[in-house]
Amino acid sequence: MKTGLKLAILICAFGLMNNVYAFGLPEDLLSKSYWDNLDAKTKPVFLMGYRHGVGLISGNPEPKSRSLALRAKDFPKIIEKLDTFYSNKENEHVHIRLAIHIALMEMTGKPKAEIDALLKKSHQGLCTGF
Repeated sequence: MKTGLKLAILICAFGLMNNVYAFGLPEDLLSKSYWDNLDAKTKPVFLMGYRHGVGLISGNPEPKSRSLALRAKDFPKIIEKLDTFYSNKENEHVHIRLAIHIALMEMTGKPKAEIDALLKKSHQGLCTGF
């Protein structure tokens, strides 16, 4: 009887761990600590997977030059911007989703005031989407 009970508990524990793993944090809730663990080869792979998951942010397969689109040809510039962004200690809590959006805003020439307002909302915990 004791062996059967132990086996049942063990099976339940593994099942629970599997479910927790399967429903882990989505990419857009990851922050600086995750980004810092990626190396030069895995950052473009992460961005490619992220782009695949969210699709073109602009919703247009052929975006205009000033629209927000996560394109593979821009990955090196986005990676550089994210590394610079996260080097600022104040931005450590900012989720990757918002950091990518801010990088795209900078690349498309959005006004600094608009970017700063979005960051301020993020620092206050008010930024839930964009």
